Amino acid sequence: MQTARTIAASRTQTSPQGAALCADGVIPARGERGVFVAQSGVQIQRLETTERLHLNHGPIDLIFDLQGKAHAMAKAEQVAARLFESVLTDLMAEITALRTPYEQLYACPARQPKGAIARRMLAALSGYEACFVTPMAAVAGAVADHMLGALKASQGLERIVINNGGDMAFWLSDAARLRIGIADGEGLDALRGFPARLMLDGHSANQLQLGGVATSGWQGRSHSFGIADSVTVLAESAARADVAATLIANAVTLPHSSKIERRPANELSPDSDLGARPVTISVGQLTDAEKKQALRAGCLKAQQILEQGGAKGIFLSVQGESAALGSDLAQLTDRADHIGTDHNGKAPNILNEGKLEGERA
Repeated sequence: MQTARTIAASRTQTSPQGAALCADGVIPARGERGVFVAQSGVQIQRLETTERLHLNHGPIDLIFDLQGKAHAMAKAEQVAARLFESVLTDLMAEITALRTPYEQLYACPARQPKGAIARRMLAALSGYEACFVTPMAAVAGAVADHMLGALKASQGLERIVINNGGDMAFWLSDAARLRIGIADGEGLDALRGFPARLMLDGHSANQLQLGGVATSGWQGRSHSFGIADSVTVLAESAARADVAATLIANAVTLPHSSKIERRPANELSPDSDLGARPVTISVGQLTDAEKKQALRAGCLKAQQILEQGGAKGIFLSVQGESAALGSDLAQLTDRADHIGTDHNGKAPNILNEGKLEGERA
């Protein structure tokens, strides 16, 4: 019997036979190809090269990197598929509140959103009452954190990495490892020994209370007030990293430069939570002095966020000029010195163990 939550169709001719059914959908067996589309609109497939589970619904795009016992990974994937069914619907039900500036929500608790992911988004903004920021600054990280929270209860897993369009929530057992590539590795590699990739082991991650990484910049998926090519943040959660990266990237700027072109956000995206505030659409070639000035502004914001506990490590880059902040970074970089960079000196934003390119479905 088919229900509204079983597979209704496939965009390919691949049959769902052999797939493990769960209450809310279907998990393709390892080696099974094709994109399975649920009646809810959720798309489920396996990535060809790694067999990792890929879930997509509208703008939400998750890749699950799980390691552990086979039965534990299979169970965790079913939990993930079941939980994912309602994520977009739940967020859209409170989208008005989620697009409201945090200072207004902070002043009026009755207007605050109530959903599980929405509460994570709101919590990630704690300490930023004086900034212009909306809960949407944390949405990618909060979704990843939400899924991670459910999977961490699974017994028999050694590593959980949930990649939401480049922002990641992760949990590692003490023996597990994770490589994290930093955007604009060329600049960072020349920065007093900081490598383009960090090696993170579970023991260090747990000691430092690391659970998320996020990157923001003016050419990313979301609009930015600033001109940073990339700001990558390590934090206790993906949601906190997401917010910190957004705010720091906004601060990397030259306020009155004619080399920066901006347009109102709502002209580019009519439903933007940024309204008519001007966002960056192009940046000309900057002088060395201009790069340093913009980077210095971002570093001031980054240092402020570090001091209030909003991040553990921060990497910034503007047209090849780079900086790294965070007293805990030495514990990670010492373990990464042997990794080096790719042949062109760069590394992808997120680099999982044994993978040299960012994954896409």
